[in-house]
This record gives sequence, C-alpha cells and structure tokens, in this order.
Amino acid sequence: MPDAQLNYYGDPMEMITWRLMDRLHKLMNQQVTVYVAGMAGTSIMEVTGTLIAVGSDYLELNVTQDSQTRPVIIPTTSVILLSVGGPLALKTTSGMPPVGTAITSSA
Repeated sequence: MPDAQLNYYGDPMEMITWRLMDRLHKLMNQQVTVYVAGMAGTSIMEVTGTLIAVGSDYLELNVTQDSQTRPVIIPTTSVILLSVGGPLALKTTSGMPPVGTAITSSA
C-alpha cells in the first residue's frame, strides 16, 4: 500500500505563497538582508534590518542607520533574495554601473 500523501487541489501558486509566508514568519525578529530590484531591473539594493512584519504582499524591516531606527516596507514583488544575517558577498554581472554613478557620454 502506498504511503499517505497530501492531496491539494487548489491553485499551486497559492500553496507556494503560503509556504513562503510560513517560512518568513519563522524569521520574525531576526536580522535579515533583503535584496530589492531597482527600477527596470537595472540595479539591486540591499536592505539589512530586523524583520518585524510579514504581510501578504510586503515585508517590514526595522533598519538602524546613524543611531536612528526606521521602518522600511518592501513589496514582495521587488524582493530578489533574502538572507538571514548580514549581507552576502555577491558580485553583479549585469554590466550596469553601481547605483548613483553618473553616466556621461563623450561626443
């Protein structure tokens, strides 16, 4: 006789979203680094802080900078990667200049 298995007949994306939210809830009150897509996907910004809230379509972090703690709300559609703890040593390969770099053209 085969092992019992969970039969789920709903939308598979709904099940994946539920599992992701469950995992994120387990990271509450821990330091996380969230990598967020910039405009048109040309840049990636990292935000490190304490995960304080997980909504159905957002994450909320408390970010401390210059001895001030500020809440930061990030839409989940912008999240590329989330790591527990400090930032990862990632190298970008997009060929795009870092955020804030002046782009000049020579004529």
